[in-house]
Amino acid sequence: MSAEKLMYASCGGIALYAVQFLTNTPDTRAMYGVKNCTDKQWADSSASWFGIALAQNAYMTSVYFNTDDDTKKAILSITSVNFGMAFLHYMYQVYSTKNQKLDYGAIIFQLGMMAGAGYYASK
Repeated sequence: MSAEKLMYASCGGIALYAVQFLTNTPDTRAMYGVKNCTDKQWADSSASWFGIALAQNAYMTSVYFNTDDDTKKAILSITSVNFGMAFLHYMYQVYSTKNQKLDYGAIIFQLGMMAGAGYYASK
């Protein structure tokens, strides 16, 4: 398998995995959790996977510093969209499911990153 094919597989697999977790279809807890998994165990497991996803995002974003201008603009555009989606999901969690507390620092950071990355991507 070539590196390009490997990255296509990675991109598609991660995208499908993300859709599964965002929609909970099929039921992620039933699919990945052990029998009789408690709420705390599931939350701890999910939080640790979230940490790995954030680390991957930080690492992949660091590619920005060693790329050409077109790639930098693409990374900035993706970063803007990603922070916009994070903001919308956060608002959904706060106001619709009521699973999270309102945190103005998180709101300022997410919107600031979305706007700043979008601005620099457009230059």
